[in-house]
Formats: sequence, C-alpha cells, structure tokens
Amino acid sequence: MSFDVQAATDNYINALGPEALARAAAYTSGSHWTLLWGFLISTAVAWLVIKLQVLDKLEDKLKHKSLWLRSFAISGAYLFLSSLLTLPWTLYADWWREMSYGKTSQPLSDFLSQGSVSLLISTLLGGLFLSGVYFFIRRLGRYWWAWSGGLTAVTVSTLMLIGPLWIEPLFNKYTPLPPGEVREALEELAKQAKIQPDRIFVYNG
Repeated sequence: MSFDVQAATDNYINALGPEALARAAAYTSGSHWTLLWGFLISTAVAWLVIKLQVLDKLEDKLKHKSLWLRSFAISGAYLFLSSLLTLPWTLYADWWREMSYGKTSQPLSDFLSQGSVSLLISTLLGGLFLSGVYFFIRRLGRYWWAWSGGLTAVTVSTLMLIGPLWIEPLFNKYTPLPPGEVREALEELAKQAKIQPDRIFVYNG
C-alpha cells in the first residue's frame, strides 16, 4: 500500500482547525507586507542620513586621519545610525508582532539588550567589511567586484566558523542534550556523519 503524501498533508492541515489556519494565513500574509515595509523604511532611512549630511560632517572631522580609519568610521557610523533610526520598526516587526502571534515570549528588556550586543558586533564587523570593499574599489579599479566577491566569501566562511564558538554563546546558553529518545536518535545521525556524540547540544534560544 503506497503512502498518499497529499492526503496525509491535507489531514494534518485540517486537524489544525479553522482558527489556527486563519491565524497562520494572516501571519504569512503579514510577513510579506513586513518585508516590503522593511525595504521602504530602510530606503527612507538611507535617504535621511544622506539628506542630513551626517556622514559628510563625520568625514570632514576625520579628514586628517588615515583613509582606512575614515572609511571604517563612516561605514560603522552609517550602520549604527541606520539601526537606531529603524529601531521603532524593528521593535514592531521583530518583537511586538512575534509576541502577538505567540511566536516568542522574550521580554522586551532582553530583546533590547541582545539587540544592543548585536548592534555593536554588526557595526564593528560591518565597518571592517565595508572598509575592505572600499579598499578594493580604490586600488583595483574595474576588477574591484571580483576581489570584493572573494572578500565576501571569506567573510561569510569565517563567520560560519567562529559564530557557534564566539558569537552565538553571547545570545544563547548551550548545554549537553539530556539522555532520552531524542538524544539517542541524534547520536545515531551523528555517528553516520562521523560527529562525536559529546558535540550534541541544546540551547535556550
């Protein structure tokens, strides 16, 4: 007897009930609008920063500093300012909306504290990355995009390696997965992937 995937899927969805389905549909539809509004707000913030000439004034104050320091400071300042200006939207889209749909129970104070840490990290790393891109633009001319692509690949690979060790622990607490059926199943998968069973963790995120 063959397994009817479509019928099983329909049975599962119907078992959720009309209220849950309507709520899920509203959340999904709202997420699409959230992406659009997020893009529009980010564009408006970029326009505002340019219009106010904040970065021009910063560049003028740093004109006697090295070119690398200026590019790093201006890049970091833009990332920092744009994050602050979009904070009200971030609170709505990433915290209040998720709370209203029961997707999270994270207190606002914890959300803000973790957001502050994330902002500092992204400002520092983003400033370094954009400084590297600007360096390639100045030095390599028409081939800057190729070297910048390589820099992007190296940056992403490095973050994937150091993220679980140095960055993620700043936001979540990792502990060994307790004994039980779940751990036994994961240990079997880890064995197939040649991963040591003592590397199986659970976190409170």
